[in-house]
Amino acid sequence: MAPKDNLTAVLYGINDMRLEQRPIPVPKPNQVLLKMEVVGICGSDVHYLVSGRIGPFVVTDPMVIGHEASGTVIQVGRDVKNLKPGDRVAIEPGITCRTCADCKSGNYHLCKDMIFCATPPVDGNLTRYYVHDADFCHKLPDNMDLEEGALMEPLSVGVHACRRAGVRIGSVVLVLGAGPIGLVSMLTAKAMGASKVIITDIVGHRLQKAKELGADFTLQIGQNTTEEEIVSEIKAKLGEDPNITLECTGAEQCVRVALQVTKSGGTVILVGLGKFEMTVPLAGALVREVNIRGVFRYNNDYPIAIEMVKTGKVNVKPLITHHYKMEDTLKAFHTAKTGEGNPIKDNLTAVLYGIDDMRLEQRPIPVPKDNQVLLKMESVGICGSDVHYLVQGRIGPFIVEKPMIIGHEASGTVVLCGKNVTSLKPGDRVAIEPGVGCRMCSFCKEGNYHLCLDMQFCATPPVDGNLSRFYVHDADFCFKLPDNVSLDEGALMEPLAVGVHACKRANVRFGDVVLILGAGPIGLVTLLAAKAMGATKALITDIVDIRLTKAKELGADYTLKIEKNMTEEEIIKKIKALLGEEPNVSLDCTGAEQCVRVAVQATKSGGVVTLIGLGAFEMNLPLTGALIREVDIRGVFRYNNDYPTAIEMVRSGKANVKSLITHHYKIEDTLKAFHTAKTGEGNPIKARFSCCSKSSQKNNLAAVLHGIGDLRLENRPMPIIKDNQVLLQMETVGICGSDVHYLVEGRIGPFVVKNPMVIGHEASGTVLEIGKKVKTLKPGDRVAIEPGVGCRVCTFCKDGRYHLCPEMAFCATPPIDGNLCRFFAHDADFCFKLPEHLTLDEGALMEPLSVAVHSCKRANVRLGDVVLVMGAGPIGLTSLLAARAYGASAVLITDLAEHRLNKARELGADCVLKVEKNMREEELVKEIKCLLRVDPNITIECTGEESSIRASLQVTKTGGVVVLVGLGKFDLNLPIFPLFREVDVRGIFRYNNDYPQAIEMVQSGKANVKPLITHHFAMEDTVKAFETARTGAGNPIKILIHANPDWKICE
Repeated sequence: MAPKDNLTAVLYGINDMRLEQRPIPVPKPNQVLLKMEVVGICGSDVHYLVSGRIGPFVVTDPMVIGHEASGTVIQVGRDVKNLKPGDRVAIEPGITCRTCADCKSGNYHLCKDMIFCATPPVDGNLTRYYVHDADFCHKLPDNMDLEEGALMEPLSVGVHACRRAGVRIGSVVLVLGAGPIGLVSMLTAKAMGASKVIITDIVGHRLQKAKELGADFTLQIGQNTTEEEIVSEIKAKLGEDPNITLECTGAEQCVRVALQVTKSGGTVILVGLGKFEMTVPLAGALVREVNIRGVFRYNNDYPIAIEMVKTGKVNVKPLITHHYKMEDTLKAFHTAKTGEGNPIKDNLTAVLYGIDDMRLEQRPIPVPKDNQVLLKMESVGICGSDVHYLVQGRIGPFIVEKPMIIGHEASGTVVLCGKNVTSLKPGDRVAIEPGVGCRMCSFCKEGNYHLCLDMQFCATPPVDGNLSRFYVHDADFCFKLPDNVSLDEGALMEPLAVGVHACKRANVRFGDVVLILGAGPIGLVTLLAAKAMGATKALITDIVDIRLTKAKELGADYTLKIEKNMTEEEIIKKIKALLGEEPNVSLDCTGAEQCVRVAVQATKSGGVVTLIGLGAFEMNLPLTGALIREVDIRGVFRYNNDYPTAIEMVRSGKANVKSLITHHYKIEDTLKAFHTAKTGEGNPIKARFSCCSKSSQKNNLAAVLHGIGDLRLENRPMPIIKDNQVLLQMETVGICGSDVHYLVEGRIGPFVVKNPMVIGHEASGTVLEIGKKVKTLKPGDRVAIEPGVGCRVCTFCKDGRYHLCPEMAFCATPPIDGNLCRFFAHDADFCFKLPEHLTLDEGALMEPLSVAVHSCKRANVRLGDVVLVMGAGPIGLTSLLAARAYGASAVLITDLAEHRLNKARELGADCVLKVEKNMREEELVKEIKCLLRVDPNITIECTGEESSIRASLQVTKTGGVVVLVGLGKFDLNLPIFPLFREVDVRGIFRYNNDYPQAIEMVQSGKANVKPLITHHFAMEDTVKAFETARTGAGNPIKILIHANPDWKICE
């Protein structure tokens, strides 16, 4: 008997949802009739309920809601071959026209005529029975249930976003927003190999869920948190910039953060749909070549999503928090709208907010990564550094700027192991070594991980510590405790490891006579380590009697109380008298200048002084006297593979640390414990928490910019070349728009002319002299000069993306001098020898041509492309040349100036369009389409003007690319919606290994740059040349200045 009940959730308008009966639909030949099983509530469903619209999609008529769904096939149309009654399916909710260019090219999600569930006016599928095209119903494997099937819709969004971003092994990913889409994006990123994922949200319980699902880091955003603070916290938590950001909120602030925080050369994916127009800091992102890509739903991603769940790579079940019957749909939407019902677990944590501002608060229970363990913290000690941070808010360069969990001397019990952990199991008791190196730098690889510059060390700002109920840590830095070593002793392995490392650095051995200055916890454990390593005599000093009494208990042979007015000479004399000889090893554990001076003077000739205590940055020390006696002075920084030795000392009975413990507190009494440690009440030594519960006179005329409108010609010293450099007789230097901008404005973005700076960077020259390591060039060679030199050591330089090097020294970018001068020194490998038939003038133009080459490579221009170039200045015109050389079938170029468009015609533009000053965006877009007769699939924007960028985004073909070359305002108000047509926005910053290709283009005749040159000036007429460039007198395109006095003869 055919079913009759088809209860359906129908949205009539804002906050007007009704349950009503609808007719049971009949499937067409290519469709299936589905008994709907599970339907999820998406944020868009709630948005339609609350607002009645999303962008241009408005609920004007009653509409069935719902699109995240699974069902069981009960009837198939006559043409359906892939499904049969009884099959359980995940329903991909969008049906395409199947005939347009997008559908035929495999980009069906961009189909303009797509019918998508619950997108007005199309009905959704929150109903008992529903018909759908069979090929968009994906059969579920036997090991997947129907609830998981419904979640394939949001998971497919995450899959598509991560595929668009190119997430792979080693990616560092930021996810903005921990709603369902943010969470599935995080799951997908982890499944695709991301090594670190940080996720942000304003709601605590969402971040807790993110930790459960595998987020490496979470960040809760406060209502008043600024963009700068968010960016800083993300970088601090990750320890680096994310190379991929998935923006899942649609909020303008989050989009702005994404563009600012993403690593140079990285990718921002806009997943969340927000306002149609936003003001975003585009310029800063684009000059760092951050790719900006929109995501619109999914495209052949359901099979991948299903496979991820089937194979166990992704677990979506924890996303499900509430279940409702169909009859309770209104109640379900109320829950979704209000967010009611969010549990919190107990993870009490001691958080330092600033000087004398320590608070106990709940934090989400962390989730271990594959190589980590989740620990139930047992015992945590208060270290002097913890007290120092509480009282001073800093230690040296480490400043508590954000709330930080305190504590690093700790032990715990393993609760949960990551899947790659084989050395530990739940229930193991461990001592926790609090610092984890990057594992990749030379220090880490050479076994000196304690010197790693990127070490993440507990409670060293901005890294959180471990004074909390639960904590995650890398398993190989958790050391299993022997049965006869208690958890309190386990926590003391941290200070003992310092003592062990100090004694190893001093090479303490049997027979040594040791002096220890300072009987605080570190001095006392150093005493224990020295005795365990065989020292025959150990003398320890302090200013506090009780500490010296403890030292005697622990085995000190001699103690010496230092009185306040005692001189260095008196202290040294008493040390020698007590020992009967000079110590051959001195270990200073105070950091006090007087004690260091005593150690240096008291130590035996040929002995060793080891400095453990961290004191003043600079000290006045009697160094000469020590060095002529060959007293070695060695520093100690924490420990390095010393925990096993420390544990063995305690296990074997060679070191007894228990008597160091004088006070015990529960974690709830943390503030009281820190008060005790700070004031010294009760003479504490170690308090512990239970956490359960050449001649410069040669003529080197140079054009020097002193400030706004102040350009002067003056002599500069002749440069002296380094071993890897060449000295150049400068020949031709072009005036770039940036040169004029510095002259007129005194700055470009953050680069400000504060001191006199030689101008110029588009240049060619002749080699006069070479450094002793230069093999590629010889005197007399004519070269094009690439003006930027990277640091050669950063990851960008090593990865072959030197143009993004943050330390790049680029000619005429403050404070770096340019090359508009007679003589100039430059790194030889950034000087490119010119072929015989290329002139020096053409050589200077390799700089703007390289910008164009890089733009076309970024846009992937190839045979058959239809290219729009916005702006016919020198960069626009060279972009036209490069696009033609790469095979573009049609190129249209726009500009305000008729003479520039005439030049474009001369250079081979198919169409030109003069943009009138008052032309509206809509008119400009219409004119472009009319002239080209098709939408350009590539737009190269060379003006930097907001209106031009807006038009570029709107006119470019769906799925096309907009490359932004022109540098304009930092913040721009732009239409975001084109990004959801998956129009990629790519910035370009200068060039990267593009000079050779630019030279080849000119050498082969594929690009003729000579027509760009409209004016020539001698070096002496530089000021006049810049006036021409500034005013535009004589309609200049490219102005060249000739630095060589004999330039006419040379050319």
